[in-house]
Amino acid sequence: MLRAAGLLVIEAINSNPNGDPDRESDPRQRSDGRGEISPVS
Repeated sequence: MLRAAGLLVIEAINSNPNGDPDRESDPRQRSDGRGEISPVS
């Protein structure tokens, strides 16, 4: 089986597609302020 990698870019405005349960469902953010969505829920 061949392996592949991909990149998905989405734009979410005024929403919280993947809140952080350790921070009261606040949006997940990287240290540079960009949002982050985990690959599993």
